[in-house]
Amino acid sequence: MGYNDWSDLGNDIRRMVDEAVSSGDFRRLDENIRRTVTDGLENLGDSLKKGMESLAAERPEPRRQPAARRGRSPLFARTIGAQAGGVALIAAGCTVAGGCLIALLVFLIMSLAGLAGAVLSVSAGILGAVLVLAAGAALAGKSLLGRAKRFGRYVEALEGRTYCDIKELAERTGKSLRFVKSDLEKMIRARWFRQGHLDRQETCLIVSEETYRQYLESEKQAELRRKEEQERAGRERRENEGLSEEIRKMMETGRAYIEKIERSNDAIPGEEISEKISHMQTIVERIFERLKENPDCADDLRRFMDYYLPTTVKLLDAYEELDRQPVQGENIRTGKQEIEKTLDTLNLAFEKLLDSLFEDTAWDVATDIAVLQTMLAQEGLTEQKLKAVSPEKER
Repeated sequence: MGYNDWSDLGNDIRRMVDEAVSSGDFRRLDENIRRTVTDGLENLGDSLKKGMESLAAERPEPRRQPAARRGRSPLFARTIGAQAGGVALIAAGCTVAGGCLIALLVFLIMSLAGLAGAVLSVSAGILGAVLVLAAGAALAGKSLLGRAKRFGRYVEALEGRTYCDIKELAERTGKSLRFVKSDLEKMIRARWFRQGHLDRQETCLIVSEETYRQYLESEKQAELRRKEEQERAGRERRENEGLSEEIRKMMETGRAYIEKIERSNDAIPGEEISEKISHMQTIVERIFERLKENPDCADDLRRFMDYYLPTTVKLLDAYEELDRQPVQGENIRTGKQEIEKTLDTLNLAFEKLLDSLFEDTAWDVATDIAVLQTMLAQEGLTEQKLKAVSPEKER
């Protein structure tokens, strides 16, 4: 029913009321108005039906959906019922709201004609409340239809994956991150995503229980690593409390290099080169342990810190890049072999550097041993002196 139809209906009712007032004959007024309103409601229903049919005719032929969208997936619910419910709510809400508007219009005209009484005022109040409820039902139906449509777009955005960043879903739908997060939470509660979860940071949608279990396990491992790192950092702080600022900075830099060597070892799969990198990591760790024990050797590590370690990291990065190439040509193989040989050379050099850091200690030990042997000899307690004393002489 268009605007002109509403206007004609109102004019008809007003004309009937005017004629009744002019003639003073109100006997058939109620019957005439009731018949007019009934006809109007029938026309409203026909208009809604035609509108729905027109909307369906204009909608493009749906594409053949994958099994997940047709309801055969254990991950996603079918939303046909929700869509039908949304259409029903819109139709019912609009029909009831239209009827209430017509009745209220009648009451308004009768009120203007001085025919409204207490009963009509109460009825108008009730109709107003029904009108609000009907409008709410229509809006709820529209919201339900929109959510069902967005659910389909979310499933399409997954593209077969069992997880997706919420930011990506927001970009696909043109909605804000906050809106999409709230939307997904409602769908998860409604079991549209049958195995749906949000991650703990609420930045990612996970639609599979298996994937969610893997996520929880990885979070658990990450938490353990964080705790271990905190404990290690605490130990280092306590151990470094008596060190100078210069030595502490060298220790921090060394720890960063050690962590980078460890990450490169994790990223490079080869067993042979992995052993070389592990050996290098062990040597470097012992070098910095020696620095902590004997800060006086800091000057001996300048070139090691400023050149050898940065060069080593560059070589490991280059090896990672070469190893990632899908096609291992002659140049790539040669490059990797040269880096592996260089790692052997560096390990040998680092071993000698570590050994040199113990030179003073070795010298001190040798001196102490020489002094001890001299004292034992002077006291006649060496093995040679003991043999010189025969058992007969002792008797």
